[in-house]
Amino acid sequence: ERWIGGPKVSESSRLRYLAKPYVIEDVGGVKVAILGLTTKDVLSIVNRATNSGVAVADPIWAAGALVPELRKKADFVVALTHLGVDDDRALAARVPGIDMIVGGHSHTYLWRPLFIGNRNANGYGGTAIVQAGKWGDRVGRLAVAIGPAGVKGITDALVAVRPSEGEDPAIGRMLQPYRDSMATTMDKPVFRSPSRVSMSGLEDGDTPLGNFVTDAMLESGRADIAIINTGGIRAPLPEGKVTVGDVYTVLPFDNVLVVVPMKGWQVRELLDFAARRIGKRGFIQIAGAQFVIRRGRASDIRVGGQALDSDHLYQVATIDFLYGGAEGYVHFARAGAGHSTGIFTRDAAIEFLRRHPSYEFKKRGRIRWEGGLPSGDLISPR
Repeated sequence: ERWIGGPKVSESSRLRYLAKPYVIEDVGGVKVAILGLTTKDVLSIVNRATNSGVAVADPIWAAGALVPELRKKADFVVALTHLGVDDDRALAARVPGIDMIVGGHSHTYLWRPLFIGNRNANGYGGTAIVQAGKWGDRVGRLAVAIGPAGVKGITDALVAVRPSEGEDPAIGRMLQPYRDSMATTMDKPVFRSPSRVSMSGLEDGDTPLGNFVTDAMLESGRADIAIINTGGIRAPLPEGKVTVGDVYTVLPFDNVLVVVPMKGWQVRELLDFAARRIGKRGFIQIAGAQFVIRRGRASDIRVGGQALDSDHLYQVATIDFLYGGAEGYVHFARAGAGHSTGIFTRDAAIEFLRRHPSYEFKKRGRIRWEGGLPSGDLISPR
């Protein structure tokens, strides 16, 4: 086990699950066990400050401990995972006994199930893996025929979700009270955009959307530099009326702005680390500064139009998620105590748009890179 945040408790302490590790359902006389597994990446992608005392086990180790128990209790074992398709493959190969993996995290569209051979005594001698992409634009529809001798057949389809076709009336009725209570706040307009602001390219350099978010952080935090991880920006902004709800969709996490005093040499180390993440998860967007990525390092760093001064103390605005060391960004906390503003990133963004009704979303050349990168490094896992 590895600990997300806070001091590690004694080895003799009894741990409890945060959620049920599995359930067993009776489906038409067939006992189906459903085991939940999440990625070990959770150690670096959640807010450590709010998860003190939480331990995360390796998912393959956990499955190896639980699946034999489930095989004694169930006819069919499903792993509901958030590991990514590559780790799902490893899980299927290393832990026999799982009939089906319903996966997520890598946002992979598996138009046909992947079959991984192992020692399973089912109709296909292995584990089938399915995944339905991302953002709810497809629904996976899976049918499994099970007889006395095991699985007789599997059919799987990714069905397109088309809002124009309407919604399920029962679900609509269930959601309506929540819609009504939120509409007063979420439907308030804050800005009018002449065009849609895409979230593409966040891992490849500065972008119009990333520049907007960090500009808002910079101004709200009254800082010299503002930095956010690209994973904190989750959706585009629409053309036309932009509402409070639209900004919440772009910045859905409860991230609070933190301002950290950092010497110039500490800023350089931070940007060197970020430079090595270009094209990958954990890259950044920035305001107040600009730099060139050259041979895997940050070069030609300028803050407020001036060359970076190694001995100068800069005020750097970031989010509490990164200040806690997430995504490997330990540089903020190492620099010293930060000041929490108590301002959510999305609230800073909303107020920024209200103050700047003529704001122009555009690339500003804040992050440039020179030289070649392996093409695989430019493929984002999101």
